[in-house]
Amino acid sequence: MVRQLIPFPAMCLPATAAKNHFAVLMGQLISDYGVHISMTFSSNPDQSQRVVIIENPHNGLAGVLMITDEESCIAFSGEDRQTFIRPPDHPIGEINKDTET
Repeated sequence: MVRQLIPFPAMCLPATAAKNHFAVLMGQLISDYGVHISMTFSSNPDQSQRVVIIENPHNGLAGVLMITDEESCIAFSGEDRQTFIRPPDHPIGEINKDTET
């Protein structure tokens, strides 16, 4: 693989508009679209960038948010949400093998 920086459009709420930008953005998304947070993870080692997956299973909406100290952004959003169950015999990955107990 080759590491690339790919630009994509995003809608952002900066900290200059609201100090608690993530809470304000999430509150409005919950109110308007009925979404909930289904997953979060850090996207870099120092945890200064967090990714949030939001969804509403009742109407198929889903989205991806990126949160930093400076802003909260909706990076991707859409309809026709699908979920998948990991097969029980699916590999855990070579990198994870040393963490097995």
